[in-house]
Amino acid sequence: MTESPVSETADELSEKLKIPKFDKKSLNPKELTELLTKSTHKVLIIDVRPKSDFDNSHMDLKLVLHDEKKRHLVTYMNLPNECVQNVSWSIYESLQKRDPASASLFAERNKFDYLVLFDRDSRIDTMPADSKLAILKRAMFEFDPEPCKNEPIILDGGWKHWIIYYPMLVSSLSRIDEIGGEGDKKSINKLFDFDYPELESDKKKNVTVAKPPTTPTSVQTNEIRLEPVVVEKSLPKETENDLTVKIEQPEAKLPSDNVNRPPVINRSNKPGDYYEYS
Repeated sequence: MTESPVSETADELSEKLKIPKFDKKSLNPKELTELLTKSTHKVLIIDVRPKSDFDNSHMDLKLVLHDEKKRHLVTYMNLPNECVQNVSWSIYESLQKRDPASASLFAERNKFDYLVLFDRDSRIDTMPADSKLAILKRAMFEFDPEPCKNEPIILDGGWKHWIIYYPMLVSSLSRIDEIGGEGDKKSINKLFDFDYPELESDKKKNVTVAKPPTTPTSVQTNEIRLEPVVVEKSLPKETENDLTVKIEQPEAKLPSDNVNRPPVINRSNKPGDYYEYS
């Protein structure tokens, strides 16, 4: 009798295929969008909510991923919580009766690099062991004869946190109770119940401005005459001299007597007669 070969564990398979491992067992909505937009590996998102909730509102991958090449790497499916069983083959049979297309996607789960699970509002730190999400994770990771490439990751806070983070990335958001039920309406409304901070200028005394009268009032006929007021101010003695401005003009030079007179030629040193004008 030959022994059956031992199947590879998820860690061994992940290392063999060179797939990055997640140190966390859960992701918040922001980390999930980063995984979808930056990763080059195949991701399967399993929405474990009732089919009626899924049909009413779900993630819109065309809005989440604008790059068509990235969109081909991500698959999004609904696995209704009533189909969750303790073993994967039972889940497949239950899903096959309801939605054969989703059953085919679930059958290909081991071909994806990462599996992301979420329900309505489960948190990783308070999720009960008997919850549908915890049962599904064990069925695919611990009890599945063909292990996943990576341990399934939980979207922390589920659908409730996703639409709080990204209400614009869903197919529709027509009902407030789909965020978390009637009991969570108050907690959601608190997110939008805030006041703007008071500025320093607002802390000063308020000044009331009188509004103009709506009805015409009587016209005042009394005239008010304003007389000019002359203010005399004596200047100190030191400044009186400063107010005197001296204007210096250049001295006028009178023309000399011999202007327009012919020159006097002295010919005493030369022979001949000479004339001298008086």
